[in-house]
Amino acid sequence: MHAPACLLRSSFPIWTPAPRSPATVRSAGPVHWARWARTALSLRWLRQSLAGSVVAVALLTLATPAEGQEPHTRSGQWISVGAGGGVDRVGCDICSGTLRVGLSGYAAFGGTLSQHVALGGALSGWTRSDEGIRQLVGSLLAVLRWYPKADGPWHFSGGLGAVGYRAEEEGDALTSLSPGLQVGAVYERWISGGVTLSPFATLTVAPIATLKFNGDPAASGANIALLQAGLGVTWH
Repeated sequence: MHAPACLLRSSFPIWTPAPRSPATVRSAGPVHWARWARTALSLRWLRQSLAGSVVAVALLTLATPAEGQEPHTRSGQWISVGAGGGVDRVGCDICSGTLRVGLSGYAAFGGTLSQHVALGGALSGWTRSDEGIRQLVGSLLAVLRWYPKADGPWHFSGGLGAVGYRAEEEGDALTSLSPGLQVGAVYERWISGGVTLSPFATLTVAPIATLKFNGDPAASGANIALLQAGLGVTWH
C-alpha cells in the first residue's frame, strides 16, 4: 500500500525521512512518509494558557473569603469540567517529534473517600486542525486525587488508562491506542456553596505506543505526550 501524494505534499506533522539502509526500507512495511510545510510552531497559545493559570491561582489566592464563612469540607460525589490550551508531541525513530499547539479540555467525575483522597474517572482531549489535517489526542483514565491538607486548596492527581491518537486527511488516518498515565496539579478555590474554580496543569503520556496507517502497523516504540493547562470548575 502506498501513501497518497496529497499526504506527501501536506504538512502532516509526524514523519520526516531519516537515512536507512535498503534492507531496513524493504522490511519497514507500509510506512507513510510525510514532512512539515513549516518547521516550527509558535507556543504562544500554550504560554498564554499557562500564564492564565498562574494568574488565576494568584488572584484566587489573594481573594479574601467572605467574613464569617465556615471552612468547606469535601464529601460525596464530585464532577469537574475544564478547558484551555495544550501542546502535543509524537516521538519515534522516524518521527519529527515536533510540538503542536491546540485546544484541550477535560471532564471528570467521582467520589470522595476521605478529606485527603478522592477517586474517579477522567476523559480528556486535545484537537488541532491545520491545512486540511485534523489531529486528536484523547485519554480515558482512572484518577486518584490527593489533598495534602484537608482544608487546603491544592491537590495532586495521578491516573492510569488508555491514550489514543488520530490524525486524518481525505480518508487516510494515522492512529494509535495504547496504555498511558497522567500526573497533574490543581488549585481549587471555593466560590459559592459546593463550587470551586480550578486552574489546572496536567501531563499525559503513552510511552509504548504503536502507530498505524489506515490500520496497518507503521511505527512501533512510539511515544505520545500531551501537556494541558487551563481553568476548570468543580461541583462537590
